[in-house]
Amino acid sequence: MTDVKKVTEVAAYVAAGAVAGYLVAASLMGGDSTPKQGKKGSDQNEIVRIVTEFLDAQSERDLDKMCSLVDDNLVYINEPHPPERAIRGKSMFREAFAASPCIWCDKANLQVLQMSHQEGSDTVFVERLDQFFIDGHWLAIPICGYLKVTNGKVVLWKDYWDYAKYKAFVTKTYGPDFRLFRTTVKQ
Repeated sequence: MTDVKKVTEVAAYVAAGAVAGYLVAASLMGGDSTPKQGKKGSDQNEIVRIVTEFLDAQSERDLDKMCSLVDDNLVYINEPHPPERAIRGKSMFREAFAASPCIWCDKANLQVLQMSHQEGSDTVFVERLDQFFIDGHWLAIPICGYLKVTNGKVVLWKDYWDYAKYKAFVTKTYGPDFRLFRTTVKQ
């Protein structure tokens, strides 16, 4: 089986769980899966713009821009992990994301598949497909999550993804000691 077929197969399995989570989240917001926008220049458009810029900066591997768009007291929760692994604060965020594959891997293709925002809310729901080319193979991680924006900054970012399927794929492809986030060498 080719790498593309492997990635597609794993992504399809993981995506099923991610899409289900996205649909539940969208229904809890009382809306559909289409972006909601207020009047031009409104705070509502600003919230969507900030989230879009933040995700674009991640895709562009621009850690400085990502950090400029998060609050000093940001909380990033990667749901498969226990609460004590949450990233708290901009400096911890910078350190963690300096070691992330969107910065260090050979190639990255981070796609926003859907974005949903309920007018009047500070929350944007996002379905993404994060893909990283590592050691000659594509790793695809379907993710659903949401970001909250207050005073023009991302204050909360929470992602949901299927860790068990991810772990099975990376163990088979890269080995049992594979780490997606790698320690950076300080100069």
